Amino acid sequence: MSRTRSQLDALMKLRSRTRDAARRELGDALRAAGVLAQEQEQLELAIAQLADERRAALAQANAEPERMLATGRYDLVLRARGQAMTENRQKIEQEIDRRRATLAEAEREVRVIEKLEEREAERARVEAARRERRLTDELNAQRHAQRVAADDDADLLLPLR
Repeated sequence: MSRTRSQLDALMKLRSRTRDAARRELGDALRAAGVLAQEQEQLELAIAQLADERRAALAQANAEPERMLATGRYDLVLRARGQAMTENRQKIEQEIDRRRATLAEAEREVRVIEKLEEREAERARVEAARRERRLTDELNAQRHAQRVAADDDADLLLPLR
């Protein structure tokens, strides 16, 4: 194996590992975004359910002020949590974009190494074909020389008349 080939193999392994790690990191970020989206949906459902409960309590003639205040405070807590989730989701989206860019760069680097390997293989194939042609030409030249020598020897052995 040529030195260039072993260097390309080592570089390809390194770039492939980097690409695979970038894929895993992107997958982790996408899963985190999915989990956060589900939590945010559940939170929005809880806020909607709480609003329904408040409207139902207000519709009753004997609405308890303490319960209404507690429900209002809980609504504020849920909305604050929703705001925090929205901010986290934006941060995760930015992280996903960053990780996608990292993965794209890693993919590009792997493709560059693949192209180099293809060029190296083509160069080796061309070199092997050149050596084969040179060897074939050499053998043909030797055979021709042997035939010429054999013909010269045959002319010498013919009886003279």
